[in-house]
Amino acid sequence: MKEEEEEEEEEEEEEEEEEEEEEEELQKYEKVESKAVRLINDPFLTSNLDFLALRRKVSSLSHFYRYYFHRCSDELASCIPSPLPRPSNTRQKII
Repeated sequence: MKEEEEEEEEEEEEEEEEEEEEEEELQKYEKVESKAVRLINDPFLTSNLDFLALRRKVSSLSHFYRYYFHRCSDELASCIPSPLPRPSNTRQKII
């Protein structure tokens, strides 16, 4: 029991570290984006740039679409757990 709990705690810590790393990466991209906007210094051109948050949403939807229609990589498909078995129908036909 203790070993399982320790493994779960380690997994949770690893997940938290990964989330923090992802957040740091996003902050770096946001800094680059803001610098690019300042360097371009043309409202007409910068107004046509998509925000990073929008690009993330589009990317997430794109991944979901590919997974749903079985057009994703094997690596991505292996990350998704298999569907749970559906319970049988409890309603029965009355004779």
